[in-house]
Amino acid sequence: MKKLVYFIFGLLIIGSTSCVDDFEDANPPPLLDGPATTEAIAGSDVVVSGGSVDITVTVVDAPGGLDSASVIATDALGVDRGGTAVLTSGQGITEGQAVVTYTSLAGLSGGLTLSVRVWDGQVDQDGDDASKGSDPLDVEVTLLCGLNAGTYNGDGNILVDDFGSGPYTFIENITLGDCETEDEYLVSDISGGLYGSDYADAYGTDPAAATLVIAADQSVSWTGVSDQFGGEIIEDPAGLGSNFNPTTSTFTIYWTATQYGERGITTYVKP
Repeated sequence: MKKLVYFIFGLLIIGSTSCVDDFEDANPPPLLDGPATTEAIAGSDVVVSGGSVDITVTVVDAPGGLDSASVIATDALGVDRGGTAVLTSGQGITEGQAVVTYTSLAGLSGGLTLSVRVWDGQVDQDGDDASKGSDPLDVEVTLLCGLNAGTYNGDGNILVDDFGSGPYTFIENITLGDCETEDEYLVSDISGGLYGSDYADAYGTDPAAATLVIAADQSVSWTGVSDQFGGEIIEDPAGLGSNFNPTTSTFTIYWTATQYGERGITTYVKP
């Protein structure tokens, strides 16, 4: 009789275990919520084509822990401009600051909207990928092509003018004129601020935009820049020779205006 009782008890245990397993198989535990984020800030609003920018993302809750990141980069027409994204800081965190590094494709320029998402590393009951991503956060950057493109600190040292103007200090985004043509860079005012400031107020002049051409010997030249009084802004023959220093990333421009003789030295230094 005892053997019969033990046998029945054993069947009950086996049956009970089987029911639990069947229930768990049919009702796996739910996945955790995806990451929640509140802010994304780009380390710079200018990115050199083919270069990278770090984007800091504030994570308020990521129960599954961060595992990866993605960025979709679209231009003004909504075209995806590609690139890659890597979660360079913040792996495994459930809250705090994460850093996503976006690297652009080379040979592109213009404004981009970077839609940034961070992803957790969840898997389902079968061990398959079940990661969840945060809602996208957008940051705006400008893509500049060319090795020497970027944001420069500008300085306009005015040697001769009508008012004893300057010196001027400013920020200049120097861009490559054509992504297919290296070493031709656009500047907004080769006069170093004179034509866009005091002369603009007194005479109505516009900034004297120019295309700076870097030769193989690092000398710099330009053509076709009007001084807006009937002459041109040209290389100053009394200067030391306009040039680009690749070691310090510095443009030094010696210029003069042919109509009335304004002169100056404009420098652009990449920080």
